[in-house]
Amino acid sequence: MNWIPSPDQRAFAATKHGKDVFLGAVFGPHWGLHVEAAYVDTDLLGTFSGEVPRAGDVRTTLQAKVQMLLEVVPDAEMVIATEGSFGPDPVLGWVPLHEEVLLWSWPRQGKELWVAHRSHDTNFSSSDSAEWTEVRRWAERVGFPWAHLILRDTQGQIVAKGISDTAEFERLWRAAAEGGAPRVETDMRANRNPKRQEALRALAIKVVEAFEALCPNCQFPGFVARPAEPGAPCSACGSATRRPRLLKAECTECGQVEVRDSDDQLNGVDPAYCDRCNP
Repeated sequence: MNWIPSPDQRAFAATKHGKDVFLGAVFGPHWGLHVEAAYVDTDLLGTFSGEVPRAGDVRTTLQAKVQMLLEVVPDAEMVIATEGSFGPDPVLGWVPLHEEVLLWSWPRQGKELWVAHRSHDTNFSSSDSAEWTEVRRWAERVGFPWAHLILRDTQGQIVAKGISDTAEFERLWRAAAEGGAPRVETDMRANRNPKRQEALRALAIKVVEAFEALCPNCQFPGFVARPAEPGAPCSACGSATRRPRLLKAECTECGQVEVRDSDDQLNGVDPAYCDRCNP
């Protein structure tokens, strides 16, 4: 089977937040593929604002989204679902990390392709200031009004979501502030957050790259070389660094594996990334 999408095919996106638009902006020009939204209430599986906790992990959630879509479009040949998560970087700690994961499913064949994108380029943030001037400055820094906001009262209850009007924002905030300093958060839903939209487009580019990386044994996509082992040497002092020494590509279908030296291993690592040269 030729897994590469073609112009005569349709892919259905399980979304209620316009992700079909941002993904289709890449897939359409590249393949001529039409990405069509199949409205499913994905909020039932969890919300960023916490009203509905996510019960399962990312993999379980995405597979559930695919099943929800198939209930609406049972004859879909290709289904796309994505899930984003935000939080502190597990290594750097204080730096927020944004991860987007995409599941491309072929339900009739029972096949799945998984692609992830990680980035620190996010406006995931909040403000607990009791001063309106400081809150307004924070809002400007995160991209308001293009980036929408969520307002909570002092008890953590949501007052409003998707705030995009400056006058309304000030009115709601001042009313909530009568009971103490309210919390303001960036609204991380895809259709409410330009930074999230940028990440989805970057994810889509990685999906295209994954489709072009075919397994040499079975021709299934996703045979992408990824960092497998740190320890590439510093080009100045020769010390082992955190940069990858080896790259590994593994096929999820037939198990074919290829391991090779990374460019950092072959050419040496810039001393800027060496803990000895640049502690």
